[in-house]
Amino acid sequence: MSSERRIARDMGNMIAKHNMIEEGDRILIGLSGGKDSWTLLDMLLRLKARAPVKFELFAATLDPGFDD
Repeated sequence: MSSERRIARDMGNMIAKHNMIEEGDRILIGLSGGKDSWTLLDMLLRLKARAPVKFELFAATLDPGFDD
């Protein structure tokens, strides 16, 4: 089994074990633009497509207004 599939399986198992996502949930993730947040978004989108429960997924980015 590939590491990608194993991580996806483990993530799904932990979400189910701890009832982290329930029917009708609306989930908002913060998207920084880095690898970690893009990976989280990708994994949750894949889970959403095959999960036995229906949930909504939203991603948000914020501009803190700091000068570069």
